[in-house]
Amino acid sequence: MYVPPPVPVLTQQNGPLPPGWQQELAPDGRVYYIDHNTKQTSWTRPAPLGPTAVPYAQPVAVQAPPPVAVQAPPPVAVVPPPVPIAVARPRPPPPPPPSASGLPPHWERKTAPDGRTYYVDHRTKTTHWQLPTTAPV
Repeated sequence: MYVPPPVPVLTQQNGPLPPGWQQELAPDGRVYYIDHNTKQTSWTRPAPLGPTAVPYAQPVAVQAPPPVAVQAPPPVAVVPPPVPIAVARPRPPPPPPPSASGLPPHWERKTAPDGRTYYVDHRTKTTHWQLPTTAPV
């Protein structure tokens, strides 16, 4: 039978957590730790900051390098983009004339059992309640 470990009290025992770590309580009351640096969680408390550890960056006197003369790049000629040349494309063939029924080719008018009219496009094997104004090519 599993017996959970005793529930520790949520305190800052053993010193502060390392930077980026957070202590939280799970729904069952156990303490867990979140490492926001690696986006991972752990039931084990991370090692506290030791006496040699630096919790935050300490200010350091830094001497700035001497200024450097920067020359502007030479001007660049602005060239307009090329104008596209019209390419002769073959025109699609004109749609075939409507059939004697007034429907586009490959279409059929049918009546549903409830009396409503619907249309069948035999080319695409689909049905439609409304006849399209132009048939697909």
